[in-house]
Amino acid sequence: MVIQAALLDMDGILVDSEPLHCKAWSEVAHFMGASLPPEFFHKYVGIGNTKVAEDLISMTKTELSKEEIVEQKTNVYLGLIRSIKPMEGIVEFLTKLKKNHLSIGVVSSSPRKEVVSTLQYAGIFSFFETVTSKEDARETKPAPDLYKAALRKMNLQPTECVAVEDSESGVGAAKSAGIYCIAIPHKLSASQNFKKADLVIESVTILLGHNYDKMRTKNPLIGKLLG
Repeated sequence: MVIQAALLDMDGILVDSEPLHCKAWSEVAHFMGASLPPEFFHKYVGIGNTKVAEDLISMTKTELSKEEIVEQKTNVYLGLIRSIKPMEGIVEFLTKLKKNHLSIGVVSSSPRKEVVSTLQYAGIFSFFETVTSKEDARETKPAPDLYKAALRKMNLQPTECVAVEDSESGVGAAKSAGIYCIAIPHKLSASQNFKKADLVIESVTILLGHNYDKMRTKNPLIGKLLG
């Protein structure tokens, strides 16, 4: 089948928001009585908020519910993103996808409030036909539910899409949904296992036409991404 859409993770792919999530969690932990630096939360990159909240409950014995903790974290995070910028090459990449008549969707384990606000502050919200977030599925990544929900929204088959992810969890979700997946690890996720990815590259800029010759693959599945 011909590729019709690109499904992109948000944190670490579209925007450099992972450090801000870690900082927000560190502040919430401090409020709960746990002195945990942002670096402590690097291991949760690619994991939804609920798992982090559950672990904090176990560590602190707080009486707060996981829903209340996640809401606190979201509020702190939203206060940190007002000057957030797109990752290098992302605007050019999104523009190329549009030029090539591809639909673009965001698939994120984060709450919709976080996703929409982040994309709006980064100035790239208008590029996306659909936003699939935590509220759209029973299980977040690494379960395939979010990607399956995105496929239903866009009325597409798995073989008609390419996913772009920055974490082992995200790659696992895309592959479990039957979608070709490109992984772009960064410094917070570089130690994770990306063996399930169909292609691993260093930067989204490699997907831009003038850098295509540097790629180790000429897989026709991603040819339409490059124009």
